[in-house]
Order: sequence, then structure tokens, then C-alpha cells
Amino acid sequence: MDAQESEAWKRCRPMLKEIKKGDLILVKNVPSFEHFTLVRVHGEYGFEINEEQGDFGHFLPAVVLNSFLKVSAPAALVGALNSSQWPIRITYKHHKAVLELEQTSKGLEDKLNTLADSDSREISQKEWLDREKQEEFME
Repeated sequence: MDAQESEAWKRCRPMLKEIKKGDLILVKNVPSFEHFTLVRVHGEYGFEINEEQGDFGHFLPAVVLNSFLKVSAPAALVGALNSSQWPIRITYKHHKAVLELEQTSKGLEDKLNTLADSDSREISQKEWLDREKQEEFME
């Protein structure tokens, strides 16, 4: 292991030891500063420097489940994510909120599938979220 790999190991040890396939992770500020994204890990942590792209070399294969506006999540969870340098560790304390977000994602997927079947047309996730927001304001 060279010096660069050793340094990467020190910084990312929690990913190697604590995060497993099937775990849920919230990624803050993705796709924008007002959002966070819920992903499920589906592979092992890896490290490979890509000289062409100039990236950090760390990767953790994951599947995107859904993106949320920060204002739509529990305030304690959003506050913890925004204030932490290591938000992955912080979310352990808020695991119930993360699991509720996962259920919301599953519910949204079911609603999208039902609507697409009954409407005989496809609807985008963004369209559905926009419709739900409008319905909330009308109630």
C-alpha cells in the first residue's frame, strides 16, 4: 500500500468497516443544495485513482431511491446532516426518519406505477412530486 492508499484508508475506514450492502445512506446537497438523496448500497467500497477525471478515487456503488427537498424531512435529521462533517455517522441516530423516507420512496414508486397503469401514460417522478405538493397546499 503506497502513501496515497494509506491516507485514503485512514479517512474512509468507516465506509470499509461499517457500511454494508443493503444499507441506506443519505447524500446531502445532491442533486442541489436544497436536496438530499436517499441511496441503497449495492456493492463494496473501492478505491481507484482516475488520473483522467482527477477525482478522489473513493467509490461506493449505490442505487438512488429518491431525492427529497430538505424542507420535507424531519428538522432534526436535516439539521444533523447539515451540521456534520461525517453525516453518514450522524444518520445512525436518526435511523427511524431514514427508514420513513425509504417507505415514502416505496410509496411514491407504487403511486407512480399505479398512475401510469391507470392513465395509460408514463409520468415523471418530478411531475408526481409537483402534483403532491399542489394537493398538500389545497388541503
